[in-house]
Amino acid sequence: MEPVLPTPEQAVHVSEHPRYFVIVVEGDVENPEAVHELEQALQAGQDSGKQIVVDLSGVGFFSGDVLNALLAPDRRGGSLPWLTGPLSRGTLHRLELTGTAPYFQVFPTLLDATGEA
Repeated sequence: MEPVLPTPEQAVHVSEHPRYFVIVVEGDVENPEAVHELEQALQAGQDSGKQIVVDLSGVGFFSGDVLNALLAPDRRGGSLPWLTGPLSRGTLHRLELTGTAPYFQVFPTLLDATGEA
């Protein structure tokens, strides 16, 4: 499955597949509008009942608000999203620094996570 890349104005793009709800995030996500888009996408993914897969391969850095959004499905009684990369140093650093890296299932690529070409 090829990720559908968002336009430059769009930080978050969603696509639904038979077994997965894929969220592609682009850019350095720290502005409130992008965080809100991600929160809405994660909620829609949880509502779909499918496994949420968040592709962070296009993200160099993200704020603590983004990390909170990624953790939110678990707090709402769902499961954490799978994360796919390759993850940037900034993304890995954020996950390691906060101690949240072990909680997420991380895949090298979107294809590795979904098995869909």
